[in-house]
Amino acid sequence: MIVCSCNVISDHEVRDAASTSDYRSGRMSQVYRTLGRKPKCARCQHSIKEIVRKTLQTDETVYAS
Repeated sequence: MIVCSCNVISDHEVRDAASTSDYRSGRMSQVYRTLGRKPKCARCQHSIKEIVRKTLQTDETVYAS
């Protein structure tokens, strides 16, 4: 599913960016940097933050096991 129509960023790309070993800030700007893009209108901000939050939460659960 496309979550950022300005940059055509999918939820899979957001999850992959959030799952990188150097990504732990939980910030939308880090997702854009990781993907080599720049935010434009920011309507996707809530969706991206929610995907990142869930991804980091899942990753922490997996690492804790």
